[in-house]
Amino acid sequence: MRFVAGIWRLLTAALGIWALKTVWGLPHVWTYVNVQCTVLIVFVMLWSSAASLIHGQQPPAWLKGGVTVYALLLVVGSLTVIPSAPLDVASVPVMRLVGLGVPALMHWVVPGMVILDFLLFDPHHRLKALDVLVWLIYPAAYVGFLLVRGTWMPHAGPGMGGSSYPMAFLDPTLLGWSQFGVSCLKVAAATLALGAVLCLLDRAMPERPVLGAA
Repeated sequence: MRFVAGIWRLLTAALGIWALKTVWGLPHVWTYVNVQCTVLIVFVMLWSSAASLIHGQQPPAWLKGGVTVYALLLVVGSLTVIPSAPLDVASVPVMRLVGLGVPALMHWVVPGMVILDFLLFDPHHRLKALDVLVWLIYPAAYVGFLLVRGTWMPHAGPGMGGSSYPMAFLDPTLLGWSQFGVSCLKVAAATLALGAVLCLLDRAMPERPVLGAA
């Protein structure tokens, strides 16, 4: 089944690349967390696909688990915070694929395939409790990136009114610093919670992949 896993992962990466292709010439759009997460997903899934197809070394468990956590965050964010944020997706030339646009690919299809990959093709009992803390590094780095960019280029877009903060729930100029801090804590809490759930699920599932060798 490792060839099936390899093809699944290659398809996941291909859909991610397809979505990224539509925003390639729009640098300000790359500030969105879904775009950055898609880049990470493509990298890890290409690595994992190649390893499956040629029986090579798979990505480390903490990295594969981290990508799965970020995929979960994208799905949860799509259901809660992100739809209410001023996402200027109208500026993105949407390329259609089986009736789905870029937002659907980045928020639902590609993350969903990553989650299914973890459930069906990954071996389990590999994640460690400390991995949850490692997975906080990217959200913290992303917030730092937003703050630095917002200070140096306050009107670079793609937020509403030309704001350099792409999402309202992480825009200190809109929320104020206290509420911005609360939003950051919510992101950290969501990452920790989903990471803990993933670790528990990893422990609860059979050690061998559900659909055979990865």
